[in-house]
Amino acid sequence: MTTKTATADQTVIARTAHDIKNLIRQRRIALHGILPNYHELCTEFGVSYMTVHRGMAQLEHAGLVRRVRGKGTFVTKELSAESRELRHIGIIYPSSRGSLLMNKPWLSEILKGISDASPRGGDLHIFSFRSDGLVRASHLQQSAVDGTILLELGNDDYLRAYASWGTPGVVVDYRPGSDVPLDHVTSDNDGATTRVVEHLAALGHRTVAVAVEHPLRMVVDPQRPERTLLKRLSSDAIERREAMLRALAERGMRAREIVPDSDHDTWTDKIVRQLLAWRSDADRPTAVLTTSDETAHTLLAELTKAGMRVPDDLSLCAVAGSASYARQHSPQVTCCHIDFIAMGRWSVERLAERCRQPVQDAPSGKRIGFNFIIGTTTGPGPERM
Repeated sequence: MTTKTATADQTVIARTAHDIKNLIRQRRIALHGILPNYHELCTEFGVSYMTVHRGMAQLEHAGLVRRVRGKGTFVTKELSAESRELRHIGIIYPSSRGSLLMNKPWLSEILKGISDASPRGGDLHIFSFRSDGLVRASHLQQSAVDGTILLELGNDDYLRAYASWGTPGVVVDYRPGSDVPLDHVTSDNDGATTRVVEHLAALGHRTVAVAVEHPLRMVVDPQRPERTLLKRLSSDAIERREAMLRALAERGMRAREIVPDSDHDTWTDKIVRQLLAWRSDADRPTAVLTTSDETAHTLLAELTKAGMRVPDDLSLCAVAGSASYARQHSPQVTCCHIDFIAMGRWSVERLAERCRQPVQDAPSGKRIGFNFIIGTTTGPGPERM
């Protein structure tokens, strides 16, 4: 072995020892607590079994751990979590980096809020499942990330795994299960839905078609497209559907639900076909309520092709949308513009608090408000005509 190679090996071993020490500190493994086994550490840090073995030997020599054959490795010195400033922010996102930065206005608004609230001189590192594969603890450690924003990652199993890594994290635009120990921020789905339904009721609509996108999405391996990396669930889609049905029932209005397909590309086609089939019904829907303004605009184009006039024949509105998307499209859809910029800002502010406070309190959640916009896609129902 050359001197250069030996030096490189020693550097990897020293870094692995440092990573294991940080793991003890960040996960707050108590005195006499047991560490993950070597194979788990190999996967987590992306190094060989021998490297983990030698790194652990360094920690044992320093008196931080004790290895017991057949039982495991135990902590022999208390290590408290260290307070740190949030300088290097990671963003874990399931789709491509281009999708985050360019294709979805509401995502761009969240990113603007993150950028506005980020510390001067800090940086952002975007981890993309589409580009990088399944992001693990080793990715964060190699990039020296202080805290992470988990965006559109609707999978509680993955979020629980992330929480065990010890790096502070905030879940954005998803409401995780109660057993996931991470802060989260999402939109006020209940309030937005109630406001839109109140508007339709005031216009005299009594039967409304409820169209909600399929809540399940698959994230595939970029190297092996036949392999699913992650199944992510949209808490927004679930919450908005429940809120729609509840708000309509509370006002004595009838909901005619259009069941979503798993294939999102054919979703608006199915809505149009169902609406045309209901056209001759005495209690046909006189309005359509979708979850997002993007779906509403796509549906508007398909309804126009089918010869239906909005809002003369059918009113169309959405629960939520973004102000920047509305500025790019005409006509303007009646919906609630969510303050996605505030969503991004809060996520960074909360993340900074988590980094500064070594002793963590219970996870918290925040709902972001909206601005209700009456567009040109809603008009009077039969009782007001």
